[in-house]
Amino acid sequence: LMRNGEEDKVADIKAQVEKANAAAAEAEEDLDEVLQQCNALFSRLPNLLDERVPDGDSDEENQLVLQWGDEFKRGDDTDDDGMKWHDELATNLGGYAPEAAVKVSGARFSVLKGPLASLERALSAFMLNMHTMEHGYEEHSVPYIVSRQTLEGTGQLPKFEDDLFQTNHDVGGQDSFLIPTAEVPLTSLYRDGILQESDLPISLVAHTPCFRAE
Repeated sequence: LMRNGEEDKVADIKAQVEKANAAAAEAEEDLDEVLQQCNALFSRLPNLLDERVPDGDSDEENQLVLQWGDEFKRGDDTDDDGMKWHDELATNLGGYAPEAAVKVSGARFSVLKGPLASLERALSAFMLNMHTMEHGYEEHSVPYIVSRQTLEGTGQLPKFEDDLFQTNHDVGGQDSFLIPTAEVPLTSLYRDGILQESDLPISLVAHTPCFRAE
């Protein structure tokens, strides 16, 4: 067209291309907004219930399937010679210093020292040893910081965002959070993959802090 001196046609075609590109860009933005709205709705859908779960309007209509441990249940009127709450035991044993934790970290934390700190470490080792040595679990040491996508994949986000501790650490362009449980990084080790029935069961165990503002 340019060789034939039809500059007006060339300019008209360029204008049409620019208009089409602008319309495509606007449509792409609209599509992104719709997809975000869809993802927000889908992310709030609960898991499908087992077909054996009865319909009901509240937890009062739940059916009791199995109950155990009543012999260890403590009533509110238990005297000092009966079973005690964990904080009572810790206080009596010595080394439980919640006021020290408040000084350095605020509420929801505790400081254990001396024999009580040793007891906590021993209980952690006992749990890990029992799972790995007696029940065939594979022990993992996992990160304490995970991405938003990781928490979305395990169902913590968006529902429980107010209970999580967000950090300023960037994970692949995403914001990040401290883990609320070892379940999050352990489960996510298998994200974006397909497990065969022959791969199951998969038995993993880890001991981590659980950062939850609940």
